[in-house]
Formats: sequence, structure tokens, C-alpha cells
Amino acid sequence: MQEELRNSEQRFRMLFEHTPVALLEQDFTAVGAWLDELRAACVTDLADYLAKHPGALEDQRRRVRFKGLNRSALTMVGLTDLESFTQRVPEMATAEILEAFRQSLEALWLGRTRRVGELSYQDAAGRQRHCMMHWTVAPI
Repeated sequence: MQEELRNSEQRFRMLFEHTPVALLEQDFTAVGAWLDELRAACVTDLADYLAKHPGALEDQRRRVRFKGLNRSALTMVGLTDLESFTQRVPEMATAEILEAFRQSLEALWLGRTRRVGELSYQDAAGRQRHCMMHWTVAPI
């Protein structure tokens, strides 16, 4: 049984790494806890809250942890590993990235688990890039 599990994990890791589509795995656990705190504090309108607390959006973006990127994602941003990506995220972020994050937070707030949209970002060399983003909350 353990060997089957190990083989399955290895197979899915290879699929993740070699898929010709950029995949980023993010951990929103801390952000989810923050959303729960807002609900407990009787916040009912996240958009209104974010408008009144403009620094909250960037604070929460910083709390998202990148757990994995496949080769296609690293190539797309011009980097070679997760550590360099994590270090460079703040300088590669654009206003459009922050807006996409806001929309993702609002989707979470409303209980949605998927979002699609166009996105502009800067790669590691500072070039403006464009992509189609499909954001999905994986079942736990």
C-alpha cells in the first residue's frame, strides 16, 4: 500500500512539473483565517471593508504562501526555482495583480471556488507579460 501511494504521488508530481501550462500552488490558510476574523467582527461587505482599509489588501497578499510552481510557471516569469520566485514576487507584482487578488478575496468571501480572468504581470526581467488566469480552490 505504501509503495502504491509513493508511486501515485511521484506520478502526480511528474504531471505537475511537466504540464505545459503554468501551475502555481498557493496556501491561503492565513488569509482564510483573516476572513473568518472579519466575519466574527460582523463585517458583512468585504468590498466596503477593503475600500475603507486600503492597506489590508496588500497585507493579506503578503500572507499567501507559494507552495509550488511547475516548470512552465517558472519559465513564464523567467526564474528557476520556488525560492527565487518567492523572493521576487513583491517586485514583479503590478496593480493588476493586486486587483486580481482583491477579486479572488471577494470570491472566497462569497463562497466561490473558481475565477477566470486576464492578468498582466512583470517577469523577472521587468517585461510586461499577459496571461489568462484560472483560479481554483482545491477541495481539502
